[in-house]
Amino acid sequence: MQGSDFEDLVNIFTKFPGIGPRQARRFVYFLLARDRIFRADFLKSIDALNQKAKQCSRCHYFFVAHHKDNNLCRRCDNIDLDHSTIMIVEKDMDVDNVIKTETYKGLFFILGHLKTSKDSDKFTNYSRLSSLKKLLSTDGKNGTLKEIILAFSASPDGDQMTRLLKDELTQIAQDFKIKVSSLGRGFSTGTELEYSDAETIENALASRH
Repeated sequence: MQGSDFEDLVNIFTKFPGIGPRQARRFVYFLLARDRIFRADFLKSIDALNQKAKQCSRCHYFFVAHHKDNNLCRRCDNIDLDHSTIMIVEKDMDVDNVIKTETYKGLFFILGHLKTSKDSDKFTNYSRLSSLKKLLSTDGKNGTLKEIILAFSASPDGDQMTRLLKDELTQIAQDFKIKVSSLGRGFSTGTELEYSDAETIENALASRH
């Protein structure tokens, strides 16, 4: 099939992670093969997400807000959780996987991917780094925060992010006597937090250093 509307939808799907033009075309043909009710429900779900989805003002996690004035996700707004610990991760899927294991009762901060220079050990984009430092300083000053856990992929890129972020947070950690740790044994080289099972995450948390 050809036509601008068809190709526009194909182009949209190619923007999804890991989706190339061929698979994108399969998605469009799949939608065309379904009935109008299915496509209407699909569009309704996207519209609902567009209307209700928010990003937590504290941790940057995407969540569905049932009230327009609600700017905190359920986890950050839950006083029964351990607010003395913050786990810093790269993406929302990392948070989902850790929560699913039920091994961690603290809070999160989604940092996003911090690009580094090939020529020097420095970050070339600061995205949410400044807001992270502000949050850690505030929680450190009021005595709430006791530990920061750096939880990135077991890869050269993840190791570099961990090392550079430790350097970035050294002053805050010293000023407010906050422990900075990283995940320990359990992660093999190349492992991503998003795909790790409950036992692996539990062992990595227990042996953090």
